Amino acid sequence: MQNEELGSTKHHSIVFRAALILFGVGMLVFFSWLASVIVTESTDGDAATINISGSLRMQAYRIATVLAAPNVDLNKLEAETASFEARLNSPVLTQYIRIAGDHNELTPAYQNVTSLWNNKMRPLLDPASVQIDENRQAFLALVDDFVNDVDQVVLLIQNKAEDKITLLRAVGGISMFGVVIVMVIAMYGLRLTIVAPLNDLVLAAEKIRKGDMSARVTYKGDDELGLLGESFNLMTDELSRLYDDLEQRVVTKTRKLTQANNALALVYDITQRLSYEQHPESQFTKILAQLETATSLRDIQLCIEKPSIKNALLITTSEQSGISSSCDSLLRCDTCDTCEEKPDGSGSREFHYFPIRDNEKRYGTLQASTANGIEAWERRLMETVAESFATRLRLSTHTEQQRRIVLMEERTVIARELHDSLAQALSYLKIQVTLFKNLWRNDAPAEKTEAVLDELSNGLNSAYRQLRELLTTFRLTTDGSGLEPTLRSTVEEFNRKGVFTATLDYSLSQQALSPNEEVNVIQIVREALSNAFHHSQADQVTISLFDNNQDKILVQVRDNGIGIKDNPGKTAHYGLAIMQDRAESLKGRVTVSRIEPTGTCVELEFAPQAFAELKTLSG
Repeated sequence: MQNEELGSTKHHSIVFRAALILFGVGMLVFFSWLASVIVTESTDGDAATINISGSLRMQAYRIATVLAAPNVDLNKLEAETASFEARLNSPVLTQYIRIAGDHNELTPAYQNVTSLWNNKMRPLLDPASVQIDENRQAFLALVDDFVNDVDQVVLLIQNKAEDKITLLRAVGGISMFGVVIVMVIAMYGLRLTIVAPLNDLVLAAEKIRKGDMSARVTYKGDDELGLLGESFNLMTDELSRLYDDLEQRVVTKTRKLTQANNALALVYDITQRLSYEQHPESQFTKILAQLETATSLRDIQLCIEKPSIKNALLITTSEQSGISSSCDSLLRCDTCDTCEEKPDGSGSREFHYFPIRDNEKRYGTLQASTANGIEAWERRLMETVAESFATRLRLSTHTEQQRRIVLMEERTVIARELHDSLAQALSYLKIQVTLFKNLWRNDAPAEKTEAVLDELSNGLNSAYRQLRELLTTFRLTTDGSGLEPTLRSTVEEFNRKGVFTATLDYSLSQQALSPNEEVNVIQIVREALSNAFHHSQADQVTISLFDNNQDKILVQVRDNGIGIKDNPGKTAHYGLAIMQDRAESLKGRVTVSRIEPTGTCVELEFAPQAFAELKTLSG
């Protein structure tokens, strides 16, 4: 089809028109040149003819001069006459007259001159006639008329030459006028067929450059510019279609990105709600309402399994429906990843079920309905929210288990502490009471009875003191504040008694101790402070805790008192035994040494369980 269009433009081609214009101008120039050549050729010999015809007058006067002399020189007269006749009958002049034609007035004028010469003047110049004076006078009388006739011939020849020049000028003027006319027509045609279409094309291209895809070329023609304009319009239509398609795709992509961004923001907000709320169950209703607002899904419900009560907790967007004995979504979404169904009587609505589960167990189901089908991004959003619910429920279950484990550990520690301290003291007191009964029944000496009573008194005091220490320790360790705050509270407690000033240097890393390790460390420190309070007579006590060689913890209680005796008494011996027992439970050791010049240092060194686990994992 394009070849046919190109073929149809050959006869209307701009190149063809330009060639036609150049051909017309060339033909005008050619004809002007040809006319000039013809006229110039026709004027060839005009000057010689004028010279020859003009010389006839001079020659006539020269003959008259010879005749007017007193003595006529016949030889000279004959020569002048021959010269005159040669000029009169010159081929140049006779040919010129012949070319002029019989109808030209030059021919009769020339014939008059030749007739006058041949019939009247030439006979008078014969040698015999010249001798006669009347003949000479008659010749001289004819000279003026003859010269007038010759002047007439010369004038006619001159007029004819001027006419030729005028014709040449007219031909040149006509040619120039024709060229101007052709150029004007050509310029007007070029303006209509080239300049205007090009301006239209440039204007349309400029509009398109500015984004106006409705611009079109209005020029219609059978030439190249018409074909170019048609091609330009077709290209613009295609570009407009592509631009509209691209714009639509951009709108679609923008809408999808907006949806994805809103979905991500919603997922982030839901994750924040589930992660940082202490009781995330209170946020479930708000989360379901957010999902209904952000999507086309309706009747969104959350069904959470409660194995402990063999029922399910059904939560909707309007209210927490509480415990439900039946939750159909749990049965429909037992094994599949996502389930869809269209129950009878539901019209065009579809129900979608998203399981809330992880690799370990199933926690429930997220249910929603829609009238026009669910989109891909909505499906992904619901699946992500279901995963977030599963993660939070798993964390809640894990946290609950951890709390139970911690509670059991704390109970175990309390039981161990009661058994290792108060229970042993009570057992000792029971033995002393049995001994006292035996002594009393056997009327034992008073010294022995008093000794047993002193042991009972000291044992009761020690048991009471241990009970108070345990109550204080348990109160400090069960408030969840950690080891460092508990030790600072202990330091403040002993400082309030006013016997010495205690300071704490806590330089442990962030490695956490188990509850059992914290209780034993606190008890050993309190036992050391209690010994310093009762026996050291110190005014400064320093408690230091720091890492030793990156795998053990070192606890030191240093005072500036009188120092421990080489053989400590029973009271101090009991305290040392208790600290040693606690150190062994930590798989560590306790050493008590004197500080020179004065003072005592109680040092506990043990490897915490967390360090050992970390070393096992790294090695």
